[in-house]
Amino acid sequence: MFKKFKQYLQFNIVGSSGLVINLVIFSVFNSILNFSINTSAVTAFLFSVCNNYYFNNRWTFKSDFVENKFKFSQFFTYLSSCLVGLTVNIITLNVFVILADVKYVLIGQFLGILSGSLFNFFLAKYFVFKT
Repeated sequence: MFKKFKQYLQFNIVGSSGLVINLVIFSVFNSILNFSINTSAVTAFLFSVCNNYYFNNRWTFKSDFVENKFKFSQFFTYLSSCLVGLTVNIITLNVFVILADVKYVLIGQFLGILSGSLFNFFLAKYFVFKT
């Protein structure tokens, strides 16, 4: 039980770094470069997924990471599983922005990320890293 909680805690620590990356990239693309919320969300997702994969692989799930050998198949499995979380994120973001107001777009992105994170943990644990 403790190992599962420890992994979930580590997953959330890694996810927190991904959250910061995601929100910064989202803000830059949406507020400064004037991309749509969906394009900004997908771009931010790609940056944060790369960060999260690396640290979840190395630390959270302690996969058989070999120095200087990138596992493309595992990364693409991880990326595919994260698309579930991205879908939940995009839906939450759009519902929040439509129902609340455009000025709360960053809060909508934050809530979308949180909504997708639980899906991402279970898919990463049982499908990608299989611990």
